[in-house]
Amino acid sequence: MLQRLGRWLFCRTSRRSSCNSIEEAIERHTRISREHLTPEISLHLLTPDCPLYTVSLEDTEPVKYFEEPFWSIYWPGGQAVARYILDEGRSFLGGDSRLLDIGAGCGAAAIAARMIGAGDVLANDIDEGTSHYSNQFSANRVRFTAPVDPTHG
Repeated sequence: MLQRLGRWLFCRTSRRSSCNSIEEAIERHTRISREHLTPEISLHLLTPDCPLYTVSLEDTEPVKYFEEPFWSIYWPGGQAVARYILDEGRSFLGGDSRLLDIGAGCGAAAIAARMIGAGDVLANDIDEGTSHYSNQFSANRVRFTAPVDPTHG
């Protein structure tokens, strides 16, 4: 059964799994994958191998933080951009270059830029779930910023 509490959707996944933090939920409900166009980059992704990918509404244990986990999917467009950066990025990104990855999602383009030696890399996304990929970003020396809320000014 799906339940909404505030802005979080709780989805029932298994009787024995519960997560106390989004980082723990990411670890438990995503898989480290290299099965994409950029196998040089290991990413925590929601894959068909993950129980959450095909969660049954009858399962019993709530897992929060996965309201709309678009950040946990390595979209084809992002794969193409990251692949291009890995293959051709040295021709336009150097040690003193700065890169802003808007709509960073799983962070692959930003990570690819760091891998080829880009200087300052900043990832940004409107989905708060993306910010919790801190291990994925920090392990690759990528900074993340949350969006600026224009109503808090």
